[in-house]
Amino acid sequence: MVEVRTGISYVSVEQARRNLDFEISDDTKFEHTVEDVKEAWLEKLGRITVEGVNQTDSDHSPRTIFYTGLFHALQYPSDFSEPVSKNGVARTFYSGYTDQVHTSNDSYFQSWSIWDTYRAEHALLTLLAPEKVNNMMRTLLQIFDWSGWLPMWANMVETNIMIATNADVLIANALERGFRDFDLQKAWAAVKKDAYTPPDHDTETLYYDREPNTSYEVRAGLTAYKDIGWVPNDGWSESGSRTLDYAFDDFACSIVASHAGADAKSISALRDRSYNYRHLWNNDTKFMQARNRNGTWANNTWGWTEGDDWVAWANYNATSSGLSGNDDLGQMSAWYVFSALGFYPVNPASDEYIVGSPFFEKIAIRLPAAATNGGRPTHKPDRTLVITAPGAPEKPYIKSLKVDGRRVDTPILKHSAIVGASHIAFEMSRSPTAWGTSV
Repeated sequence: MVEVRTGISYVSVEQARRNLDFEISDDTKFEHTVEDVKEAWLEKLGRITVEGVNQTDSDHSPRTIFYTGLFHALQYPSDFSEPVSKNGVARTFYSGYTDQVHTSNDSYFQSWSIWDTYRAEHALLTLLAPEKVNNMMRTLLQIFDWSGWLPMWANMVETNIMIATNADVLIANALERGFRDFDLQKAWAAVKKDAYTPPDHDTETLYYDREPNTSYEVRAGLTAYKDIGWVPNDGWSESGSRTLDYAFDDFACSIVASHAGADAKSISALRDRSYNYRHLWNNDTKFMQARNRNGTWANNTWGWTEGDDWVAWANYNATSSGLSGNDDLGQMSAWYVFSALGFYPVNPASDEYIVGSPFFEKIAIRLPAAATNGGRPTHKPDRTLVITAPGAPEKPYIKSLKVDGRRVDTPILKHSAIVGASHIAFEMSRSPTAWGTSV
C-alpha cells in the first residue's frame, strides 16, 4: 500500500507545506488521520441525537436523511484562513478583494451564498456553531471595508449573482440572538448604504442574472423602489423578487439600526419601507405579482428569481439525487433540519421561530454554552435540550406544547426560550386540532 500526504493552501506553496506538517506530519498514520476526521465530525453531528422514527431503507430512512442534512448544513461558510504556527492563534489568508495575503487573529470566511443561506442556515449556526458567528460577522464587515459593500455571493471575490442585500439579515439575525462581538456602528453604516445607495447605472441596466459588464449589483432598481415603493417589471429583471427582498431587508436594516443606537427617525423610515411588499399583493388572484411602473400587473411568469413548490419526502433522501436543485451551501439542509426539530426561523431577522410538527419522538440537542452567551467564550458546560413528541411519525398535528412545563398556546418560540430550555414537550394528534389558532 502506498500512502500519499497532500497539503493545500490558498496562500503559497510554503504555507501548503506548513499546513501539511501541522495537520499530517511524517509520523501520522493513515488510520489515525481517518479517525481524527471522524472524531471531528462526530463531535458536531453528535450534538443532536434522534429517537422514535419509522424505519425504511437506508437511503430513505428519516434518521439517515437527518444526519446527511446536518452534515451538509455544517460545511459553510468556509474558513479560508490557515495557521501561521502549529500552536499559535495568528492565521493567514488570501483576499481576492485586495489581491494580498493578510494575517489576523481571526478566521476569514468565504463561500457566502447569502440569498440562499440567510433564510435558515445562519440561524442554525447560532444554535450548533455559536463560537463561529461573531467571527463570521467580522468577516462580512472586513469585506465591507475592502470593497465598500457587504457581499452578495462572495467566493474569493464577489461573484455578483442572485439579488438583494441579504447580508443585512445575517447581521440582524446575529444581533437578535445576542451576538454582538463586532463593530455595531460599522454594521449600521454598511446596511444603511445597502438601503439607500443604488448600484452604478441603475436606471440603464436590467441587471438580469449573470449579466456581463455590470457594476456590483446590490439593490438593482433601488432608484424606483425608493420613489414608488416597488421595483418595476418594465425596468429591471426579477422585479417581484427584488421588491419582496428589499422590503424584508429594510426590516433587517431597522433591526441593525436599533441595536446600533440609531435615531428613531432612521429606524422608523426603514420600518415603514419594509411594508412595501403590500404593493405586490394582487387581491384578485391571492398571489404576489410583479408590477410595471404605471401600476399595472405584469405577466406573473416573469419577475421572479426562483419559484417555489411544496416538497413531500421524495425531495429529501440520501442518494445523489436527494435534493431538488442543489443544497445551496447548506440552506436546503438547514430547512430540513429545522423542520425535523419542530421549529423554523420564518423571519430570520427576528429572534422568533414558528412552531411546526417534529419528525421524531425524541430529539436531544447538546447546545454549546456559547449559544446562550452570544458566542463568547465561557467556562460553563454544554447543556442539553430534549424535545419530545410521542407518536410524531404517525401523528402530524400538535395538540399542546410546553416549554419546561410552561404551556405555550401560540405557535411561536423565541430563540432565548429554546437555548434556555431543558425540555420542549409536544403532545401530538392524528387529526387537526385548534392548538395555535388563537393568535
